[in-house]
Amino acid sequence: MKRLRHQTGAFTLVELLVVIAIIGILVALLLPAVQAAREAARRSQCQNNLKNLTLAAINFESSRGFFGPATQAREGAPATNSGTKPELARHNGLTMLLPYFEQGNKFQSIDLDWDWNENVMADNEDQTKQDIGGILICPSSGVVQEDRHATDYHAAIRVDVSGSDSLEPLIDDGLLDGKNDTPDLDPAWDGMLQRDILNISNPISTDRRRVSPRHVTDGLSNTWMYFESVAKPFMFGFHDGETHNGEENRNKNNRFRWGNYNTWMTINDFCGTSQMMNCNNVNQPFGFHPGGILISSADGTVRFYTEDIDPNIFVAKVTMAGGELPR
Repeated sequence: MKRLRHQTGAFTLVELLVVIAIIGILVALLLPAVQAAREAARRSQCQNNLKNLTLAAINFESSRGFFGPATQAREGAPATNSGTKPELARHNGLTMLLPYFEQGNKFQSIDLDWDWNENVMADNEDQTKQDIGGILICPSSGVVQEDRHATDYHAAIRVDVSGSDSLEPLIDDGLLDGKNDTPDLDPAWDGMLQRDILNISNPISTDRRRVSPRHVTDGLSNTWMYFESVAKPFMFGFHDGETHNGEENRNKNNRFRWGNYNTWMTINDFCGTSQMMNCNNVNQPFGFHPGGILISSADGTVRFYTEDIDPNIFVAKVTMAGGELPR
């Protein structure tokens, strides 16, 4: 009697194609979940960075009795290349906060008596053009920023409601409350982090504002402090009639360094009918989290706000003494 041999059948072409198709479907199903998990981790780190920055600002106030400025600047005076120490050196407000989030050594290396980019009378240019551990960078950003020494978190000093670059069209269309035609530069439109300005040529107009919690009459929990505005000097979004998808504007490389005193913004732009964020990152709230951005409040909380937020709520959260009802 012959013993029958067991024969193992090979995959047919049809079976192989079916297996490949199933694997492809599984990968297609899993990839969005993996990407979502990665974004969730990046967003969590971004939120943590923003919270630490905000807590540093709050600790500054606890120590000094007033909130640090968005920027420290002087007007009407030449650069410091004459060798004469300025009456008020130009620095970003972020520099003042360095000791309050474990960057004391970096803070000590910067001479606050000289401008942030001074390289003759002080070593400030080298010190403020160095990475400080990614604490000012959102990992969800579309570009690697550390070697550009930029910051993804910015203060908005006011809301602009008059002029060509302003929210005036929203007021005209009845989409934003104009506060009974309150003038553009009225304090009712001010954000809580202000510019600390010394005007040398016209001392009468000198503005050395110090904002304390008592000035934030809308309430600390109802007033925003720092916004995401990420990936500069790469340009994203829509600006000046052009679409930008990540090209680098080298003319702005210096402008957006974390130490530069010009790194602040006003709320003066919108897109679509009344969208107040994610229109462009040139000088506006902008992020890479799907559907919105992270913003911190003056009480230390950090929340995610969606792009469809009502412009009245948005503006009410920006201003510190606008008199709006809490929403």
